[in-house]
Amino acid sequence: MNKPVFAIKPLALLCLSSLSAPLFAQPISSLDSADTRFNPIIVTATLSAKTADETLASVTVIDEEQIRLQQPKDIIDLLKGQPGVDFSSNGGFGKTTSVYTRGAASDSTVLLVDGIRLQSATSGGASWQFLTPNLFERFEIVRGPRGGLYGADAAGGVIQGFLANSQAQRMNVSVGGGSFGSYQVNAGVSGQHNSTRYQLVANQFTTDGIEIKEGEGRRGYDNTSVLARLGQGFDSGADLSLLVMHTQGNTEFVGGNTDYRLQVLG
Repeated sequence: MNKPVFAIKPLALLCLSSLSAPLFAQPISSLDSADTRFNPIIVTATLSAKTADETLASVTVIDEEQIRLQQPKDIIDLLKGQPGVDFSSNGGFGKTTSVYTRGAASDSTVLLVDGIRLQSATSGGASWQFLTPNLFERFEIVRGPRGGLYGADAAGGVIQGFLANSQAQRMNVSVGGGSFGSYQVNAGVSGQHNSTRYQLVANQFTTDGIEIKEGEGRRGYDNTSVLARLGQGFDSGADLSLLVMHTQGNTEFVGGNTDYRLQVLG
């Protein structure tokens, strides 16, 4: 079975594996005050923590509350309706997806996960269709010339997702299902012992898919994602953490199917 190296979304024909180091430190935690609610802290626009008005950039923040209320099944669900952002897809979950920021080409919008750039080795664009929204607690969208901080391939803009980073002592399990043979299972555990923090989250999403071409039957999609994080604080004030995200599965399309894999290490 052919396994191309490509992108990210539920039901497409791509495969990607990436290993890199983050460009900058972990994002700030979400703040609850009214000031930061209407003028949130941004790190993507300037590579440092500044309020939205201080960045002098066109920015949008999708916070944890919005993600929880919307319950998206893929990243495109979150990007729908965002100003200056358009997309196109070859079908349902897992199909090849392109994102256009301010009308720029699909390979002119950079995708970052906790500062780590995700990019297809074959198309030049990111693999949006395979990302699991349940693993993220925040997204920052920066449109326009500020993308120049990330290189010529960010002429349209930059979209950065920050992975969940809970330090609270908790354990959670959720199960859901729906039409087209779809179901989702999510489980996680996190906590802290003295100055050592730990977190483990796993998510499984499977669907029989929809009929893409009349008479060809449904085309299914399977996505299994795991996030692991271990952090250690020191008396000097220094902090060291290790992040691993692994996503893999299979997506069917007219004419066949393909395995895909996405890996992040920071």
